[in-house]
Amino acid sequence: MNSLFTAAIKYTQDNRSMRVETGLGKDVFLLRRVQATEFFSKLFTINIDLLSYEANIRPEDIVGNHMALFLGLDGNPRPLNGFVKSFVYSGLEKQGLYGYKAELVPWLWFLDKRTNCRIFQNQTVQKIIETIFTELGFYDFKFTLIDNHLPLEYCVQYQESDFNFISRLLEQEGLFYFFEHQADKHILTIGDNAAAFVFLDEKVIEHSSGSRSKFYLNQWQHRFQYCSGAFAQTDYNFENANLSLLTETPTSIKLANNSALERFEFPGNYNESQRGQNLTRIRMQQEESGYQIVQAGGNLNYLEVGKKFKLLSDEALVDDKKTFVISEISHQAFEGSYLDEDEDGKASSYQNRFLCFPEEVVYRPPLNTTKPRIDGVQTAVVVGPAGDEIYTDKYGRIKLQFHWDRYGEKNETSSCWVRVATLWAGNKWGTLNIPRVGQEVVVTFVNGDPDQPLVIGSVYNSTHMPPVALPAGKNYAGMKSKTVKGDVGGSNEFSLEDTGDSQQVKLHAKKDYNTTVGNDLNSSTTGNATYNVDGNNSSTVKGNASLSVQGNESASVQGNQDSSVQGNRSFSTSGNKTENTSGNAESTIGANESRNVASNQDLSIGSNQSVNVGSNQTNTIGANQQTTVSGNQTFSITGNQEISALAQNVSISTSATTSALSIAMNGQSQIALAVGGTSITIDPSGITLSMGASSVKIDATGVSVMGPLVKLN
Repeated sequence: MNSLFTAAIKYTQDNRSMRVETGLGKDVFLLRRVQATEFFSKLFTINIDLLSYEANIRPEDIVGNHMALFLGLDGNPRPLNGFVKSFVYSGLEKQGLYGYKAELVPWLWFLDKRTNCRIFQNQTVQKIIETIFTELGFYDFKFTLIDNHLPLEYCVQYQESDFNFISRLLEQEGLFYFFEHQADKHILTIGDNAAAFVFLDEKVIEHSSGSRSKFYLNQWQHRFQYCSGAFAQTDYNFENANLSLLTETPTSIKLANNSALERFEFPGNYNESQRGQNLTRIRMQQEESGYQIVQAGGNLNYLEVGKKFKLLSDEALVDDKKTFVISEISHQAFEGSYLDEDEDGKASSYQNRFLCFPEEVVYRPPLNTTKPRIDGVQTAVVVGPAGDEIYTDKYGRIKLQFHWDRYGEKNETSSCWVRVATLWAGNKWGTLNIPRVGQEVVVTFVNGDPDQPLVIGSVYNSTHMPPVALPAGKNYAGMKSKTVKGDVGGSNEFSLEDTGDSQQVKLHAKKDYNTTVGNDLNSSTTGNATYNVDGNNSSTVKGNASLSVQGNESASVQGNQDSSVQGNRSFSTSGNKTENTSGNAESTIGANESRNVASNQDLSIGSNQSVNVGSNQTNTIGANQQTTVSGNQTFSITGNQEISALAQNVSISTSATTSALSIAMNGQSQIALAVGGTSITIDPSGITLSMGASSVKIDATGVSVMGPLVKLN
């Protein structure tokens, strides 16, 4: 074809071995070369060389837009399509044509352009992926799942792209994916079983050493690779702390010495045995997926990743009539009819290289995607339901709102339950201080895993300031709480003041203060001790009580004072004893009372005194007794009265009257009555009445009357 002809007639893609379609219109681009690779569980890449009569194609009309390719001249060409990741102008070629290069990627590639931090709770991997896809407006996907993929209680996407996040979730669950290309789109298939693999339209592929048809396989190499003999892993669930979560799955592939080669990992990222068994089985299958793979090649342009075929071969007899699944394929296509002098004079061509595996292999994608780590600490805010100041569960766990979480609603749904580290944590003993809603806490992550936050402390901020003004109160140390749903500003407090010469330990209870001591309680104060009780004060001592005061003791009772002693009561006073009672005094003794006064006793009664003795009364006086009565004195005796004395002197200032039915007086030697100069004397010898010089004496011999004058009738 000469240059004059080509200058007048422009090339088209009609009847070419391949073509490209874009939104710019038909034949704006001519497809010259295709190098494309499709994978299992990886993004496909399509690199193409283009020719165009347009020298100034705007990149914004191409980059990010859809582009479709078709390989083959028959009525059913092989479609490949994607979105333009990059676009390059390579300069003027020949015959008025300009060269361009483009790289096409699947729509899933766009997810690598969005990074995020967010939390998913109680959702399956499928649900999480569907959420992300639909958020971005992608709907060309389907799931083919049969395994029981349990919801993930807490799953964090942290500082990573949506693509990285989805990729590691798929790998963790053992889910593979591939793309099915159609004329105007490519559909993402996500699966966990062989039902996702359907036959090619041409179910049988021949591999023969004899004559070849137009389309053929020219390479078939079945490779086997050594693998470990078992996979084991374990984890820990604090809610069932004594349960072993160790699981192990041996390989089904028996090779020399591989039975002793076990791969062990920790943590397995599961909290119950069944989940662990499923994940361990998947990990072993991931190892086994690389055991056997077939490398093949030819010019069959209809091969697709994720499709299966049956092999007929007279060369690879071991694989004859077996079914294989295509897991990777690389296409190389070239259209050599556009320019007079194309490279090496090549005509149009198509070749591919592909990988496949026997259909009985349970394919699992390898764990290639790295999970982000949080190696340092972060802070977060404690959250809970509206109106709750403390929101916790039986383990003392709390809910958090992380500063990076744009989706959290700052309530009890913002996170999973998060454990709180404490100084001690024993069985029904330890320390407990549950962070409250609104507090800022310090969070670390177990093994650096964003899915396993752990609260290790609290920090102050502009809305939650320290309990004292700083730096003025810098010598303060201690702990101060806040009343929950009660008195505003109420608190309990234990604090230390370490300022020199003002050191102080302060204990403040907003309401009740209870102390229980299992054995001894010793308190020592080198200075003064003051106790103020606004209400009642009650002390119960089941044993003995002892009070030793080296100085004075003073007790002031403004109301009544009651003292009850069930046993004996003894008072010992080394000095004087003084009792002052402003009102009445009453003493009741249920049994005997004995008083011993070593020296004198003075009893002064300002008014009346009444003594009531229910039975006998005995007064014993070691020395003299003197009774002084300023008024009258009356003795009322319902029985007999006896007075026994060595001597008795009775002195009455005015008169004395004795009245009785009978009066008996007994003197062992003498009874004498005297009034002035008149007397009556009674003794064993007789009775003598004397008055001045006159006397009358009566004795056993008779009556004698003496006087200056005796009158007898």
